[in-house]
Amino acid sequence: MRAACKRWGVEPVTQRTFGFGEGDCWTACIATITGVSRDALEPVHQAYLEYARLYEARQYRDAYAALELCRRALRRLAGVFPVYLHTGDENYRVLGVVPRGLAIAAGQAARGLLHSVVVHDGALIWDPHPDRSGLSGAVESYDILLPVLPDARDRDVLA
Repeated sequence: MRAACKRWGVEPVTQRTFGFGEGDCWTACIATITGVSRDALEPVHQAYLEYARLYEARQYRDAYAALELCRRALRRLAGVFPVYLHTGDENYRVLGVVPRGLAIAAGQAARGLLHSVVVHDGALIWDPHPDRSGLSGAVESYDILLPVLPDARDRDVLA
C-alpha cells in the first residue's frame, strides 16, 4: 500500500485512536490526502466526533451544527471542503458513481465498525488502520475533498 501512496504522491498516515466514537481513521485519511499533519487536524477530529455522537443520539440539528464546524475547520486548516456521496441507501444512492482521483471511501471493516480508507479511482491505496485490511464489503459513501481558494479559507460562505 505504501507504494500506491507514493505513486499518487501522498504520504500515508496511520490512525492513532480506535473504536466507535473515538477512532480517527477519517482524519488520518484527510491527513494522507492533504499532507496536513494529523496533529494540526485535531480540531477537525474533535468536531467530527461531536457530530457522530449527536447524530447517533438523534439530535440532528445539533449534529449538523457540529458538522458545519468540522467543515469550517477543514477549510481553514487543510484548504479543502468535503463533498459527500452516499452509495449505500436506495433512497439516496448516487448510482454507479466512483470518484476519479483521490477520495475517502467508507464502509464496514472486518472488525464490524464503519471505517474510512483512501482510494484512487475507487481502488484502495491506503488503509490507515494498523491491520491494513481495508473494507470488508461494499463502499457505503465517498468523501471528495475539493480544494478551496486561499482567500476563501476563512469565509463562512464559499464564493
